[in-house]
Amino acid sequence: MSATKRCSRCGRELDVSEFDSNASRPDGLQAECRECMSTVRRDRYATGRDLEARVSQCERNPTPKRAYLALRLAMNAGLVTKPDHCSGCGCPDTERVIQAHHADYSRPLDVIWLCPRCHARLDAMRREREAVLAGA
Repeated sequence: MSATKRCSRCGRELDVSEFDSNASRPDGLQAECRECMSTVRRDRYATGRDLEARVSQCERNPTPKRAYLALRLAMNAGLVTKPDHCSGCGCPDTERVIQAHHADYSRPLDVIWLCPRCHARLDAMRREREAVLAGA
C-alpha cells in the first residue's frame, strides 16, 4: 500500500507522488499538492502579484534576463502595454517587430519601444560611450 498525505489547501487525501519535494519540510514534501500549487502559480502570474518581488530583485541584482522577465510579467498583468510603433523612427509594428530597450536593467519597467534597427543603433551608441569612459 502506498503512503498518502493530506493537501493543506484543498484538504484531499492524495498519494505522496502528487506532492513535490521540499527538503525544508519534516516529511520532505510540499504542504500543497501539485494541482493546488499549479493553480496558485497561475493566479499569481495572471494578477502580477509576483511583479513587486521581480522588480525588487532587479533593483538588487540587475541582469537583462531578470529585467525581461519582470517586464513580461507586467505586460501579462496588463500594467505595461506595447505600442504599435517604434519610438525612434515611428515605423509601425507591421513593418518591423517592436522590442523593449532597457537603458537600466535595475528599472525593468522603464523601457523604450524600438524597432530592431533603432534598438541596434541605440545599443551601439551605448557601447561607444562605455568604451570612451573605459579608456578615459
